[in-house]
Amino acid sequence: MYKNGEKHGIVIINYFADYFLHGFKSLDVVDVFISDSRGNYILHPDKSKQFAKNRKVNANIFTDFPFLKDQKEKSSVYKSEHAIGKIISLNNDRYFYALYKINTSYLNKIHLQQFIISIIFYIFSAIFAFMFSFWFSRYCADIYDKRVKEIASLKNATKDMKETIGELSGTVYTDPLTGAYNRRYFDEKVDLFLKTDVGFGIIMVDLDNFKEINDTFGHVIGDKVLTDFTKIVLENIRDTDFLTRWGGDEFCLIIFDLNKKVLLSIAEKLRRLTAEHDFELNTKVTCSAGISIRKNGEDAQQAFKRADEALYSAKENGRNIVILKDS
Repeated sequence: MYKNGEKHGIVIINYFADYFLHGFKSLDVVDVFISDSRGNYILHPDKSKQFAKNRKVNANIFTDFPFLKDQKEKSSVYKSEHAIGKIISLNNDRYFYALYKINTSYLNKIHLQQFIISIIFYIFSAIFAFMFSFWFSRYCADIYDKRVKEIASLKNATKDMKETIGELSGTVYTDPLTGAYNRRYFDEKVDLFLKTDVGFGIIMVDLDNFKEINDTFGHVIGDKVLTDFTKIVLENIRDTDFLTRWGGDEFCLIIFDLNKKVLLSIAEKLRRLTAEHDFELNTKVTCSAGISIRKNGEDAQQAFKRADEALYSAKENGRNIVILKDS
């Protein structure tokens, strides 16, 4: 286009070129570059570089975008970072280069926004991570404290249960008055000894004239005599031996020893200590004892029968004596 003999613009005679230009005129974020086949700018975001050759200004598309320099294929699209170029043909001999590039200020703006968003994201991520870790640590601490309290409570409950079981076991297997074992404990123990075929000594002890003590001094005094006697026996036998209240004023002592002299010595010691003990009565309290030995393989009933017969003989022979019946 000429005015007063000077070039003032271009006439778009190619429909595709016009369509191409029209598509980018409204996009502020895209810079459009168009040059002739020699690289001289026809359209440039900087108006001073348009038709620069005529004004002797150094501006060329090949200098600014070297990747277009060797491109000759008119049907191809050529790409570089943030830029896309294409050769647009006017006819077989004439063509021009069209290129669009994302605006640098827009890219900087996008980068700044991305940076700000990243910073905000990292800040919120750090805050969230801190809050989550704080919450999770408190949650774990609460769970731990709860479990510790549960374990402590369980230990206390277990301890109480053991004590209760111990108390119940004591009441199940002991005589409530004297503290000696009862017949139930005796039967279970003896059954166990018989299953393992263990030999043991039997000392049947009976307080002499106990009925007269009860009748004269009353049952309260009689109970005290029984408890005092039990204490004498328990303090003078081994932990492996055990005392059972057989019934009334009769007791059975199981000694894990088959030696006659040992059994006689134990029984005689208990008889002497009973006779010497001060039961706080105006009469002497004595006891009689019958001994037998349950040998390996022997029927237990026979051994108990012999001990009972030996005790009866001690009673018949004046009381306050010890008799052993071996067979």
